[in-house]
Amino acid sequence: MKKHYSSFRFKEFSLNHSKSTMKVCMDSLILGAFVPAENAKTILDIGSGCGILSLMLAQKSMGSIIGIDIDADSVVEANENVSQTRWKDRVVFQKISLQEFVQVHNTKFDLIISNPPFFNNSFKSKIVNRNISRHTDTLPFYNLISCTKKLLEQTGKFYIILPSQESQLFVNIATEEKLFCTQVLKIMQNIHKEEKRRVMCFENEKTNEVIINELVIRNEDDSYTKEYLELTKDYHLFSN
Repeated sequence: MKKHYSSFRFKEFSLNHSKSTMKVCMDSLILGAFVPAENAKTILDIGSGCGILSLMLAQKSMGSIIGIDIDADSVVEANENVSQTRWKDRVVFQKISLQEFVQVHNTKFDLIISNPPFFNNSFKSKIVNRNISRHTDTLPFYNLISCTKKLLEQTGKFYIILPSQESQLFVNIATEEKLFCTQVLKIMQNIHKEEKRRVMCFENEKTNEVIINELVIRNEDDSYTKEYLELTKDYHLFSN
C-alpha cells in the first residue's frame, strides 16, 4: 500500500514532505538541532529535500540560506514550505547539482550542511528518485568533499551526518583534500545498541584534538532521553 505523507509540524514552522525524495527523518532532526548557526551569515544546504535543515537553521540564525537539490519536486516543495514562514526573504531553494553549483557560484559560505546520499553498492529501490537521494551515484564522497572545499570560507565549518560505517571513509577522503574532522557526535538509538550515525564537523584548519560526544536517543522504556529532548527542545512540539 502506498504511504501518504502529511505535513510535519514543529514549534515555529510546518512543512510538507509528500513530494520530496526524502522525508522528515531523525537524521535531519538531529543534524539541524546540533549545528550551531547563530553567527552564520551565509549558509549552504546540500541535498535540501523538503527544506527541513534550511528551515531549522533559519530559525536560529539571521543568515542567508541557499538549499540545492537535483530533484525538481523536492525543490518545488521546499520553496512552498519556506513561503509559509517568516524567513521566506532569506531562504531560497534551487534545482541544481553541487557539481554545477560550484561552477557558477562565486560566493563562499561560512556554514555548509548536508544529509547526503551515503549508500555505496547497496541494494536499490525500484523508485528512481529515492535511489538518487540515498545512493552516492550522483554525488560521490569525493565530489561532495572537493566541491565543499571550494565553497567553504577559510574559517567556515561543514557539518554532515553519515552512517558510522561510512564515516571513516569520508574522513579519509576529506583529509586528503585538506578538510579536517574537528568534532564528532556519535548517535545510538539506545544504550544497548551500537553507534548508528555520526554527525561530523570539518574545517580547513586541523585541531590538536577532535571533540567527541555521544547522544543516546531513547531510554530502555522507549521514551526519549533527557539529552535528546534538550537537543531538540526548540523544534519538537513535545519538548519543553
